Amino acid sequence: MSPTMGYSYRPPQGNRPRAQAFTVGLSNTFDIKVRDDKGEERKISNLLLWSLRSAYNPDAASKRGWSIISSSINSQVYGVNLSLTNNIDPYAWDVTSTQLTSNFAFKGTHGLGLARDRDELDRNPLASDTTEAESDIEPQMDGDLKDPTKQGLPWSIRAAFSLSKLKGFEPSSTLNFGGTINLTPNWLVTYNASYDVEKRLVQGQNYTIARDLHCWEMSISRQQLGDRWEYYFRITLKAHPELYAEQGPRGLAGGAGIPGQFAY
Repeated sequence: MSPTMGYSYRPPQGNRPRAQAFTVGLSNTFDIKVRDDKGEERKISNLLLWSLRSAYNPDAASKRGWSIISSSINSQVYGVNLSLTNNIDPYAWDVTSTQLTSNFAFKGTHGLGLARDRDELDRNPLASDTTEAESDIEPQMDGDLKDPTKQGLPWSIRAAFSLSKLKGFEPSSTLNFGGTINLTPNWLVTYNASYDVEKRLVQGQNYTIARDLHCWEMSISRQQLGDRWEYYFRITLKAHPELYAEQGPRGLAGGAGIPGQFAY
């Protein structure tokens, strides 16, 4: 538990009166110990952090010198981040606003797109030699680069939820989610979407399909904004990115432009 206290003072200047304030705060960090099936213990640090902050102005009128109390709770468990902030009126003991955010991201590998490639290489030794000499797999995957069957193609999923509630107003909440997957060493699919939970309405969604063409890169994106769908196509020379051909609004590249979309 960590208490904090501070004082600030600004002398009068011209028509501006003096200003002073006392600030106080209290934070508490919670750690836990867990025991596995073998009886071994391990510590999980910073499981939960709770902090309270406020300030007191001795020059305030009507003897209401205390400012809004801010209560913040932050937690991170197994890759899931959670943050809850409440503003509390110290005189009415009423919550004036609430902000809740949560997000998570998971990633891994799969071998579904590699088994077929290995079968084709086994049936064609000449193609196998060419593939090893001009492999497009190496920069995209981890593991044993000499044998694609021992590697995994990457995938990832992510989501973020936000809730905002202000006293006297309707709450608003948004869910953003998406993911990427390499179907094969050369095919990449990306999907993003934004959903208004209160209105039960999809605000926007975008998916992109990209293909590695050895010396070239090609991608096509399709995005929904309300009832309207738009497309974007691009093919680029990898060695000279300034040489490309495109069709459609450039802002669709990479899924940009979705209202409320979070950054990846």
